Amino acid sequence: MPSHPLLVPLMGRATSMQGHLWRYVPGLEAGAKPVHNGHLPVNIAHFGRIERVDRITIVHDGWQTLRSRLAKVALYQRLDPAGRYNLGVPYDEGLLFGYQREALKDLLREYRRRLADH
Repeated sequence: MPSHPLLVPLMGRATSMQGHLWRYVPGLEAGAKPVHNGHLPVNIAHFGRIERVDRITIVHDGWQTLRSRLAKVALYQRLDPAGRYNLGVPYDEGLLFGYQREALKDLLREYRRRLADH
């Protein structure tokens, strides 16, 4: 237990908006402080409504179509051919469940097998 648990509410205000979840949109600006920038772009409020919650749970049960995934693979590979911004994971393997784009037939075969077992 801290020695002075009410220090902030009694001595001043301390609020912050911590945003660990946001999607890039062209025009967002990182902060300009050399140290102590927040987790959100500084102008994020200009791009829509901000929801404040104490807790959030995300369940991801799917993501569009295979055609859409293939389009994302092509886009990301064009924008970042070396995969630097995907922690070295090739974009096709990351978006196609571990399969390379050239192995699309294998991915579909495994999908059909799992669907039959389901």
